[in-house]
Amino acid sequence: MSNRETDVLIVGGSFVGLSLAAALSKSQLKVTVLDIKPAPGEVEASVASRVDDKSHLTTAANANVIAVSPASHAFLKRTGAWERLHPLHAVPYSSMYVADGEGTGEVSFSAEEEGLTCLGHIVDQSALARALFEVVAASNAEMIWQQEWSAIEKVSDGYRVILPDGEIQADLLVGADGGASPVREAVGLKTYGWEYNQRAVVAIANLEQGHRSTAWQWFTESGPMAFLPLADEHLVAVIWSTTQSEDLLLVDDARFAAAVTEASESTLGQVRGVSSRLSFPLLQRQALNYVSNHVAIIGDAAHTIHPLAGQGANLGFADAASLSTELCQAVLEGKRPGDLSLLRRYEMARRQENLALGALMEGFHRLFSAKDPITRLIRNQGMPLADEIPALKSLAVGLATGNQ
Repeated sequence: MSNRETDVLIVGGSFVGLSLAAALSKSQLKVTVLDIKPAPGEVEASVASRVDDKSHLTTAANANVIAVSPASHAFLKRTGAWERLHPLHAVPYSSMYVADGEGTGEVSFSAEEEGLTCLGHIVDQSALARALFEVVAASNAEMIWQQEWSAIEKVSDGYRVILPDGEIQADLLVGADGGASPVREAVGLKTYGWEYNQRAVVAIANLEQGHRSTAWQWFTESGPMAFLPLADEHLVAVIWSTTQSEDLLLVDDARFAAAVTEASESTLGQVRGVSSRLSFPLLQRQALNYVSNHVAIIGDAAHTIHPLAGQGANLGFADAASLSTELCQAVLEGKRPGDLSLLRRYEMARRQENLALGALMEGFHRLFSAKDPITRLIRNQGMPLADEIPALKSLAVGLATGNQ
């Protein structure tokens, strides 16, 4: 690999980084994507499932899914990626149901009540990454996969990234490389945050009753558990943010299925089978700044929030949409993409919303993890009241759909 130059170098080829590259695919900017991982592969569209005698679910469906809001859906359609998704990998849901896990409080939301077609889509992360990859591959952008960089150096007109067999110099360096973000650390953008005493345990579950195109959530004693609907009416992705992750990972499938049935209050009947499980730690992290001269960070590199409302990916897509708008505007204004004034416009547009939603998720987390009886009583009595107030429900739906 020889030395080369590019206008925008995006380090991180996950769905957020690729969405930025896709959004810039029709611009006049030269875009390069760099990632240590392999390129996204083809994704099987089958959702055939089976439960064997040990109650283990074998399925081609993927538990690694994200909730995509209508605002993010519109952005992904503009990139051209959405039309490349197989319908089995982008499942619309029309209702949400939230319960306190104690049988005393619940609230529900529906698209019909708000005059919407749906509240969002549950999307296979791998399939979305592949669709975005195809859009970028069809453009003039360059993608470099399975390449580690050894250093990032500031130069007078941008950044230089050192690779094993060459270097890339970019006017704008974009860190889209996740919560740990080596790019963010290398360029000196500071963060603050904390870890939760929880891990998210993720699996596929086969339900006795259908999910009814509804996203379900229960606030259990150990943390919130969600059912996200998949293409098969009886399959859901289970995301359980819990303080008991080690126990849930070590028990056999039958006991895990029983625990999920109990935590969901048997609302959808028995869990008849489960897939293998995976887990990841939960934390809250916010960057003090998203930009400096010739550098910007997006997605989890800039902010990581508790997943209880499933908004992390949507914040990342909103970052990509905002930054791509500013970069396209820079071309019209005759500015370079690393110009600090335009990067600050991106930061101003996104940081306030990201901080506000992060604070809101932290408030929900503390409210529903509270142990004192007075807080729990107020919370549990407040949920049925909120269910009767259309304005409050519309506000909640607006936050969930990205329309607020």
